[in-house]
Amino acid sequence: MKFVNKYLLLVALIVITLLLLFVHNKGFYKVLNIPLDNNERILGLSDASVGGDSMMKVSTNAEGTSFNCNIVNKFQWPFCQLQIYMIPFNEQDKNSLQHGFDISEYDELFVDIKYQGPKPELLRLHIRNYNPAYTNLEVDSNSMKINEFKIEANAYKTKQFINLKDFYVVPWWGSERNLPTELKLREFSNVPLIEVLTTDHVQEGELTVNINEISFRRLYISNENLLFTIIAMWLAAAAGYLILQLHNYRSNLKQARLSNNRLIEIMDALKLEKAQIEEMSKRDTLTGLRNRSGLSLHFTQCATDLLEQNTPFSIVFIDIDFFKNINDLYGHNRGDDILVTFAQIIHSNIRIADKLGRWGGEEFILICTNSTLNQANSIAEKLCRIIQQHLFGSDLQVTASFGVAEMYPDESVKDFIERADKALYKAKAEGRNQVQVSV
Repeated sequence: MKFVNKYLLLVALIVITLLLLFVHNKGFYKVLNIPLDNNERILGLSDASVGGDSMMKVSTNAEGTSFNCNIVNKFQWPFCQLQIYMIPFNEQDKNSLQHGFDISEYDELFVDIKYQGPKPELLRLHIRNYNPAYTNLEVDSNSMKINEFKIEANAYKTKQFINLKDFYVVPWWGSERNLPTELKLREFSNVPLIEVLTTDHVQEGELTVNINEISFRRLYISNENLLFTIIAMWLAAAAGYLILQLHNYRSNLKQARLSNNRLIEIMDALKLEKAQIEEMSKRDTLTGLRNRSGLSLHFTQCATDLLEQNTPFSIVFIDIDFFKNINDLYGHNRGDDILVTFAQIIHSNIRIADKLGRWGGEEFILICTNSTLNQANSIAEKLCRIIQQHLFGSDLQVTASFGVAEMYPDESVKDFIERADKALYKAKAEGRNQVQVSV
């Protein structure tokens, strides 16, 4: 029961962590979408209203709103402007705009806007704020505060993220009004209107702007808090687990003191078993020779002797020729017998100081300690003849190919082995049953 509970708690912890990471990646947001398909709340305005000749046409559909504008440089600052009212707007009752949305609780603005027209591909976003402290539309039609951000309409393949902190109050709006400093700062407490308009120095010509989405988002839980929660949760779980383990260890220690002698015997047996397992892990189970792991210590020692004492160090790669054919013709049992016999022949004809190992399959490696390339080559030639002359059983003659290399002082073990391996492949490529050296 304790086992089940412990792992059920671990699974629950992992699931909760994955859910929190998913939330961290996708976000957990409150979203305010601005409707873009309501003709009654979307108006177009151009400099034609102040004596210019620029013309503007607005259209809406289920996908959003677009406007087409023909900029004519007659007015000093030609413009086209789309006004998106967030509340029902009665032009005869301008005071209706005082009941806008408080978006100060939101962190981000997402816009999906595409632009076609003269360069540069820049637009301005205005978030207009109504505040009775400075707004009087009957006297000043421009008295709603202008929070502005300039966007590159086509800079993003999908919608563009804008932090509301990046908006700023346009300087001329504040300079024209005698307001205290705190009222000249950006403000989003009562927003009835959002505007999309051309830049100050828009080029003459025709342009089209498609607005597919405008929405505000607030992150319920910050990414930092989510990560802190995950870390705190795991630390608390680890602390609880450690406390539980400490309690268990104390209980076990009391039991261990009662059977100390038995514990010592068990520890000795475990040490012996560990030593046996380690030795077995370094041996090839079929031939009894060292495997790659068992040879690694000898490689290291020989490489160290080469660097520190200038003791030469060579290796010989040995591969039984056409071993696959032997397995196919005589079966794998006979093939295993040949591998064992092959290993015994090689082992009985090398020096005591040399180390023979099975590299894998029908491939063997001989570490020739304190041996130059010529000395190792002589050993390989001798072994090649011995193998060729030996009959494996009463009817089978086996040959082998040999690749020899001597390690350079500035060479890595990996490169050293690769050179010997290439020499072996050269011996096989040039007819097998021969020795090739890498110089």
